[in-house]
Amino acid sequence: MKKLYTIFLILVLRSSLAFSQNSCNYKFSVPDELTRGRYQEPDMREGHPYTLFNKNTPGWSLEGALEEVRSKIINGLNVDNVVIGEYAQLYKDLYIYVTTVSEPGKCPFENKCAHPAWVKNNVIVYLIGLKYTAISDNSGTFSIIPDSIRVQYAERAKIGLINLNPDIIPCWGGGDCGMVSRKAFDLIQYLESYDLLKGSGYIGDDRNVGDCSPRNKLRKFTRNMYIQSEDVINSFTGLKKNHGIICASSLGLASIVLQSAGTELNYGKYLLGWIVGEGTSWPRPNYNPQNWDKRARGTQGGYSLFGG
Repeated sequence: MKKLYTIFLILVLRSSLAFSQNSCNYKFSVPDELTRGRYQEPDMREGHPYTLFNKNTPGWSLEGALEEVRSKIINGLNVDNVVIGEYAQLYKDLYIYVTTVSEPGKCPFENKCAHPAWVKNNVIVYLIGLKYTAISDNSGTFSIIPDSIRVQYAERAKIGLINLNPDIIPCWGGGDCGMVSRKAFDLIQYLESYDLLKGSGYIGDDRNVGDCSPRNKLRKFTRNMYIQSEDVINSFTGLKKNHGIICASSLGLASIVLQSAGTELNYGKYLLGWIVGEGTSWPRPNYNPQNWDKRARGTQGGYSLFGG
């Protein structure tokens, strides 16, 4: 009896510890990534960031691009510290927003919300690393943010990605399909935030490190977009023109940002491998970046059990 009690106590402690170490909002089971099924564009420059910057510029580097942005922001002040430049005004407004607004509530499954923009704005302040100090209503100064404070913005963004809601309203060809594209805007901003955190080195190799990692949360979000946007992207009733374009754009971006590993391309091809124990726990073509890209380009129609 004493041994049973000890075993029971150990199991309780282990489960409590596991919960405390891996607790987050909207937790789902996400399959491991495989090295097969990767997506790659011809002549694509490997390595984050893939978004917001033109990496094909000769001699391009992330730090060099950020220094150019910082220069334009600081030079946007005249001799009286009045904000006159577009870069300066944009960054000033963004910095004030980030430093005065707490994390918004997570997005509902049928509509976009302010949370993705809040996450992305924190990443931008972390990357640029400038503090705005107001002198009067229309004037102020920019100064370098100490690294100890600067990383706090990156951490806020990372936590926001960990707790994002990847759910999307089910779309079966009815009226709810018009709401799917609203979630595409959220997905794009989250992908950009993740991409920039990866490019800065704040997030390292995070493949297969838990359901609540930013990467797996985005994989789940994209998987849901891939499924629910099928009737939107391939609609013949007009949805394709507007709603379908933004849904396809989010899938195309996800296939690039999350391209470094994938899963099976279709159920039928790897079903036998799963049966004999050579596949994964279950084929998951809805998580594959190549399939996301095909749907984004309009070269893949509906999905099925054996068609992927």
